[in-house]
Amino acid sequence: MSICGICTREFNADRPKQIVCGVDCALIAGRALQKAEFQKERKKQDKLNKIQSQPITYFKKLAQTDFNAYIRVRDQHLPCISCQKPSHRGQRHASHYRPRSAAAQLSFNTGNVWASCATCNSVLSGNLTNYRVELIKRIGESRVIELENNNALANYSREYLIRLRAVFVKKRKHLVSLRKKIAD
Repeated sequence: MSICGICTREFNADRPKQIVCGVDCALIAGRALQKAEFQKERKKQDKLNKIQSQPITYFKKLAQTDFNAYIRVRDQHLPCISCQKPSHRGQRHASHYRPRSAAAQLSFNTGNVWASCATCNSVLSGNLTNYRVELIKRIGESRVIELENNNALANYSREYLIRLRAVFVKKRKHLVSLRKKIAD
């Protein structure tokens, strides 16, 4: 004996996995299932519409947040690029050598962005003289000059920013897992 999932009466199941007692209850269950599938599809479409209605700045901000998180993980054990304070002291920022406001095309360039302490990045506006000296040591003078002369226009599409964000989330997670394996 089984109990009907709709009317809760006892019935003898004729087929395996039968959950309703008869045709009437099967119709009710079918309508409920259709309604649930319709609501699921509608929710999915609403989410897609909400994403499509967001301005490009929304996606740029999300991508920048995940890019900066990657930089902080990448440079976790390096000292501040400007003052050389050890990484374990205080808050860490992802500091742009050429700021996003002046060189938006370098916002997501890993050679342009390095971890620094909050004081150097926020209070001292990047402490750029010391930043440049250390940057030359890390990536070489030719690459620093290349960054300084890069004046291309930044034109990021919504799709590019979504993909970029996914790439840096994946890279950050990979780095974290590698470090975890090494530590174990």
